[in-house]
Amino acid sequence: SNYENAQQYDQKNDGHTEYAFAECLVIGKKFDEALHFANLALEKRQRYQGRSDLSLTETYTALSDIYLGKKTYNKSEQYAQEALNNALKDYPPGHRAIGIAYYFLGEVFFEQRQHQLALANYQQAAAVFLPSTPTNNLTYCPSLDSLFTREIWMLEVLQSKGEVFLSLYEENGNLDDLRHAIDHYQASLAFINQTKIYLTEAESKSFVGNYALTYLSRAIECQLKLHQRTGQYEPLEQAYYLARQSTAFLLREAVNNEQAVLISDIPQNKIDELSALNIKIVELEEMRNEDFSGAKLDSIVALLTDVKLERINRLQEIERQYPQYYELKYKLDPVALEDLQATLPDSTLALDYFVGKQEIYLFVFNRSEIKVLPLRRDSSFSNTIQSFRQTLSDLDYIRDNPQQAEQTFLQTSHTLYQTLVDTALRAFDTSDITDLLIVPDGVLNYLTFECLLQRPTDSWLDTDAFLIQDYNIRYAYYADLLLEEDVDDDRDNLLLGFGTTYNSRTLESLSIPQKEKKWHCCDK
Repeated sequence: SNYENAQQYDQKNDGHTEYAFAECLVIGKKFDEALHFANLALEKRQRYQGRSDLSLTETYTALSDIYLGKKTYNKSEQYAQEALNNALKDYPPGHRAIGIAYYFLGEVFFEQRQHQLALANYQQAAAVFLPSTPTNNLTYCPSLDSLFTREIWMLEVLQSKGEVFLSLYEENGNLDDLRHAIDHYQASLAFINQTKIYLTEAESKSFVGNYALTYLSRAIECQLKLHQRTGQYEPLEQAYYLARQSTAFLLREAVNNEQAVLISDIPQNKIDELSALNIKIVELEEMRNEDFSGAKLDSIVALLTDVKLERINRLQEIERQYPQYYELKYKLDPVALEDLQATLPDSTLALDYFVGKQEIYLFVFNRSEIKVLPLRRDSSFSNTIQSFRQTLSDLDYIRDNPQQAEQTFLQTSHTLYQTLVDTALRAFDTSDITDLLIVPDGVLNYLTFECLLQRPTDSWLDTDAFLIQDYNIRYAYYADLLLEEDVDDDRDNLLLGFGTTYNSRTLESLSIPQKEKKWHCCDK
């Protein structure tokens, strides 16, 4: 019915509607249905004589993607080659359609474990998206300083090359292949971080951060493999730095922005101009989502594009003219691991979590040692956390189903303890440990670690098995904030409030220099 409704508005009847439905079905992995619509799109496109936004190249690419999902590799390769031939004929050199066709050819060869052919086509695609890329050096990876492109397909190319090199390493054990995989995953993450700088909305930055989880997981996995093979400390440290990239990007950027404005010599009017552009972009985004059509919608989209380009130009201008401000706000380099360790009392053990798409890594460290523990995460993990939280926060559920709530709590609490904490405590000598410092990530931010049960018990009211009974528990929602000093215990003029606060020690921990304070909030 959605297709029939869409057809009513398809004035050109050039196959675009069918193509869009095919693309959506591919995302849902409904390849047979997608194939039906893609073939319809191809038939209409071949008959269409007018000007269309949909080319044969795109349709061939969609068919290649569908047959790739169906694992019909000969057909997938055939249509990818058709897409490339058509793109080379219809588009000028350097057009993105050519790069996308090369990319899909690479995907077909990689799925068939033809690694060198896959790398050759990925490299051709990279040369389209980033013209400085040499096509005759298949191990070449752009440096972080030279990765200047807005083409999102470049991210896919970098990630796919990383996958090929990791696959080669797993086949032959060659450490050079593992290092090439690391280089490409690191470049993909640099691309993502660069993209976040040019986004305005917090939701967009958060979305991109979530999108980066797959790349982060792979990069961490490779660094840990390198650590295991070589016994070197640096890959372990790099794995930890990567894990910290996934947490609190927006928090750190907000802290940096406040201090960067105070410290640098950037004029206030430059900040105001950038803020005005941010506001204008939000307004135009809202207008674009309203019920406009035709020329009015086109004008809004065109203006939005112009304003976004203007913002990018202003950011690049600021980077050139006021490098101190740009460095302070956007260079989110982490504090050195040894500096974090040095801040821990002898009685404290830190548990810092990275929650990926399919895995959890737990970095456990005290003043002198760090260990990384891959934790078991089965398909029921998220449901277990949800059930645990319900037994603590859903008063109606607890009141209406007291026995069920109690049994669910007893079961999930101990299960989560075994999954998330027990392995860490067993990996260290905890005889002198009195404090646990928890740095949660992802869904673990909603978990009350104090209430985890270290042993099975028959009652949630009469037990001494709670984690809080053996350890004092503190939280830090970004690892670098471990350097935050304790707040003075001043009972006079006490103000109770909720929110994120930053003191001088926090800002020092974020490697941000400070000017003399000009004003104080809530000073006596």
